[in-house]
Amino acid sequence: MAGEEVEVVFEGADGAIRFASDDLVRDFQRVVHGWPQEHPHIAKDLFADVRLEGARWSVEILRPEPRQKSYDPVNGICDLIVELNWSRLRQNTQLMCLHAAGVDMGQALVVFPSKRRAGKSTLTAELARRGHPVFTDDILAVQLNAKGVAEGLATGVSPRLRLPLPPDVSPRFADWVAGDTGPANRQYKYLTEAPVASFGAPSPIGAIVTLNRVTEDVPPRFEDINVKDVLPVLIHQNFGRFANSGHILSALGAIASDLPCLELTYGNFETAADFLEAAVQDGLLSVGAIADTGRKDLPDFDMTHAPFDAARRYHRRAGFQCIETGDEAFISDASGRGIFRMGPGMMPIWVLLEEPITLMEIVAVMHDIYTEVDSETIKRDVRTGLQKLNKAGLIEAVSD
Repeated sequence: MAGEEVEVVFEGADGAIRFASDDLVRDFQRVVHGWPQEHPHIAKDLFADVRLEGARWSVEILRPEPRQKSYDPVNGICDLIVELNWSRLRQNTQLMCLHAAGVDMGQALVVFPSKRRAGKSTLTAELARRGHPVFTDDILAVQLNAKGVAEGLATGVSPRLRLPLPPDVSPRFADWVAGDTGPANRQYKYLTEAPVASFGAPSPIGAIVTLNRVTEDVPPRFEDINVKDVLPVLIHQNFGRFANSGHILSALGAIASDLPCLELTYGNFETAADFLEAAVQDGLLSVGAIADTGRKDLPDFDMTHAPFDAARRYHRRAGFQCIETGDEAFISDASGRGIFRMGPGMMPIWVLLEEPITLMEIVAVMHDIYTEVDSETIKRDVRTGLQKLNKAGLIEAVSD
């Protein structure tokens, strides 16, 4: 190993990464070459420290939860990229991030939410091979711009391809991958020569496309996805635990409601890439305008709440973001740090809480709905539901 310890500050991060040598820095820089960085003359607060133990990377994360783990070099780079994205979120809590790939296809940024074994990394790599700039292959930062349009922001990180390659891969793709000199192990390879958009470059999101890879070589096809099905996926994939959940819910609701949300069923990833390019050419994946639903006017959240009193009348507290999708709802919690998914059983209670109401009044209405359930069971379930809503600060007692 050569050189002395090196500290590097990446644009938008909330501190520096310290590398034990120049060689370690260069290995990492090859992968994150589109993310601007500097070497400060004055020591900065560290959030990560990287050293070499034999042939393995020792990655020590210093905040917010200290930990240390040893990796082979490629997996060490993977972990450090995740931590770099966390650092970016700590610095800018207005950003929302999704576990998703984002590829700029000329007229629109097409977003592929992460789904295990759906072929996201291979399809992203094939689109990159065809010259489409990759915004991310794993973590997409999203913002609503001044016009209320959802934009993806590029990470400047090389795409990572999962290995081994599919058995139906063409020689041209296999040769392209083999010719890339990016770091690799038996599980992953970084494609450092693939086209990557520069860090922070914005592009309007044109469509959310979930991937359904099947074993048969079927012609690719799109199917519309209901917002009720898309929103849980996007919320589950949300990466922004430092952002206010009301902001997240507002943005996700706008994205799911106003953008094309499609499922792409396909067998061969190269044929799927042909299909996507044709869809963009035909205008099927075009950029849509999104209304900013109150993101800038959220009130301060108050975590205080009195113990639940079954004799009192309760109603919803003001100032919470709520999106209803048929018989379900998603509501940001009192701390602005979580999102509640309210199922069909709770929805009637939530509707009744629009006006002040007591536990027993809710029980009476619910008994009329669920006539086959005995009153004591309904009373117990309603009480439990109200206690949870009260603890979360979603409801409050009405002053007598």
